[in-house]
Amino acid sequence: MTTTNEIVRQNSSEAVDPTEQVSVLEVDSKPAQDADTNTMPEEEQYDEVDMNDKNMDPLEWSVRKTVPIPKKYYFETGNYDVSFQTKAWHRTIQAMGMTLRGVENVGGFFAGILGLTNSRYDDVIAYMSEEELEQARETAKRDKEKRKAFLKDKENQKSQINVV
Repeated sequence: MTTTNEIVRQNSSEAVDPTEQVSVLEVDSKPAQDADTNTMPEEEQYDEVDMNDKNMDPLEWSVRKTVPIPKKYYFETGNYDVSFQTKAWHRTIQAMGMTLRGVENVGGFFAGILGLTNSRYDDVIAYMSEEELEQARETAKRDKEKRKAFLKDKENQKSQINVV
């Protein structure tokens, strides 16, 4: 490992007294992760995603913005020779994911009980016979065609008024 005095000596042409205090150093400002991505174990690398993706869930965006997600967990790769901090980080991320999945399942269960996952007309459709259901579909189709024709006529009337 290079010391401060060795770095200063490398960057300047004059000899430096090791007892002198150095106030300004020239230091390479490249991020350590970019330089050592190939030598760093997968457990220490972060999973990179496009944070500007419009389809990303807001909850996922906020978590990824604050908490780095590892590419691979140490217990998936079998590499148990990592630091305690890495193990704690991986287990914390795993526990948060399991908690979120559990809460989603409980919420889905209660939403199903309250009828929030069903259609507004499920209770009506459930008690209709096949003939009544077919008749209702035909009536809905006819009504939809009437609405389209009405809107088209209304649009034609507006365009005629604008011409005059």
